Amino acid sequence: MLNDNQIFYSLQQLKYQFNDIKILDPFPIKDDRFCLKDIPRSIYFANINLHWLLLTNINPQFDGWIIYDSLNNESYVTQLRSIFKKIKQASKISVRFIVN
Repeated sequence: MLNDNQIFYSLQQLKYQFNDIKILDPFPIKDDRFCLKDIPRSIYFANINLHWLLLTNINPQFDGWIIYDSLNNESYVTQLRSIFKKIKQASKISVRFIVN
């Protein structure tokens, strides 16, 4: 298993390789049937042709979910945001881009 320093280094490498990753303001999600905080540290990766999305809650400096989009397209994040709003949870969690 990776330690926090290895995870942080990997996130920094992603950030510098894709230095034009944009930022969206964090948005809260609140509901009562599903709790994202109960999900252990995870990385979800989707690849479609040359486009990829990465969703992770592994970051020692941020307690929440982080989205990396290889195309830097905010509409994809908006669509993902609508999916998160349908997920039920017990507490607020922010989803945002990392600023370069």
